[in-house]
Amino acid sequence: APPRETREAAVIRGGIVFRTYCVLCHGAAGRGDGRAARMYTPRPADLTNSPFNDAYKELIVRRGGAGVGRSEFMPPWGDELSEEQIR
Repeated sequence: APPRETREAAVIRGGIVFRTYCVLCHGAAGRGDGRAARMYTPRPADLTNSPFNDAYKELIVRRGGAGVGRSEFMPPWGDELSEEQIR
């Protein structure tokens, strides 16, 4: 496969998306302990210990927390991120 289409390349691109959009609240390791986390109640989710499957997590990213009956502080990213970025 061309280098851009490998799993490794997708993981690198995903890391860039996470650092750009998610790290401020969810933290560098995804534990919900980012710099902005203390400003929110409830705190951002610990993504390393989630009971939800990937399809539901993608729905949360697309619709935001309020769009799925969760925290209003999680913004909806569906209009800003591509399908690949959400995955």
